[in-house]
Amino acid sequence: MNSAALKAHLELIQKLILDGTRLARASGKSPDTVELARTFGDGVRQEIRVFHNELPPAAIQITEMDFSPSFTAEELEVNREFGDVALVNPDPIFREADDRKRYGCIDRRAIRDALEWLVVLEKKLELSIENEQGLPTKSRQGRGQLKRSSTLIAKIRDRVIALHDAKFSYEEICKRLDEDKVERPPNTAWSQLTWSKAYNAPEYRQAVKAWLCRATRKNG
Repeated sequence: MNSAALKAHLELIQKLILDGTRLARASGKSPDTVELARTFGDGVRQEIRVFHNELPPAAIQITEMDFSPSFTAEELEVNREFGDVALVNPDPIFREADDRKRYGCIDRRAIRDALEWLVVLEKKLELSIENEQGLPTKSRQGRGQLKRSSTLIAKIRDRVIALHDAKFSYEEICKRLDEDKVERPPNTAWSQLTWSKAYNAPEYRQAVKAWLCRATRKNG
């Protein structure tokens, strides 16, 4: 892929990052938010499929996520457990297929997961463009950094899965991760804190719980 094509994809990915950030922070109820989530999901799936050979299996799993699910009232309560699903369309839609009223929502957990890999892909494309423009040294260094970042995330997830399988609570998992001196995932707002401090901070607790919840998905 030439430099011009890479730049076009980079611009699309940067727009997706902006839209995803807006969605992750969405708090108001608006049908427009559901539509934005659908558009975001379509764009994410398109870009990740284009560059699937450049990303690990954990990133490819994003293409199967539903960023704008619709739930019945009962399902909505269950999926709000970790504060990751937000009701954005208070007007229910009646679907004849299952004869039930459903509410338009967005899945912040899926959106944050997508953002994590979009940022990785953004950096990778920036480095590829630099390489096309004759800056191979910086590109090699950047590729090494991205590889280390992906390896670190995989190592953290392996450890979290092991602790989760051992029936530790999220609070206990954080304590064990600190004891084992496990680094925090990069590109998170709480990466400069210890696991326990981030978990116990009111402004970060839900984000830490959401990250740990995603990590326990053994298929990615």
